Amino acid sequence: MNYFQARISIETAYYFNYLKKIYQDETSDYITQAFVIAKAIDEISGINSWEKIISDNSIKIENTNFEEKDLRLRIQITPQLEETIKYYKSYLPQFIGTRSITLGVTLKFILKAVILLRKNPDFLNSTSQNIEEIFEIYEQKILDYIAPANHSQFIQLFTELKTESIRR
Repeated sequence: MNYFQARISIETAYYFNYLKKIYQDETSDYITQAFVIAKAIDEISGINSWEKIISDNSIKIENTNFEEKDLRLRIQITPQLEETIKYYKSYLPQFIGTRSITLGVTLKFILKAVILLRKNPDFLNSTSQNIEEIFEIYEQKILDYIAPANHSQFIQLFTELKTESIRR
């Protein structure tokens, strides 16, 4: 096992403690920091579109009385978990519009996603609905530019594209 180290913000520390309490209530047992991260990553593994999560500001941060030591994570995690965190560190910047983000920011978005999904399980479903609506709008626009002889082939191909993108 390796030590994973990251500096986190007060917001991330709040999310961390919030989820830790939830997980402790569910298991009625002491929960480690590594468990919180592993469980959170497991819960968000199906998310492909992060824009809505990143831009959401609905979570009210109530307790900001954190000590300096609370803003530094140093925990033992498995190499697989560390690789998964690094994957999200390289994956999430595309949704923010930056080249890179820190490990602390990566954890913030992972933990925030879990909280949002637990508060409202349909949080992301509205996003997939929006994607379907966008596909319908652009399907008609593209059909206007395609020769009528090619309409059926285009519709078949576009339907496959919609199905594949919604499944992911």
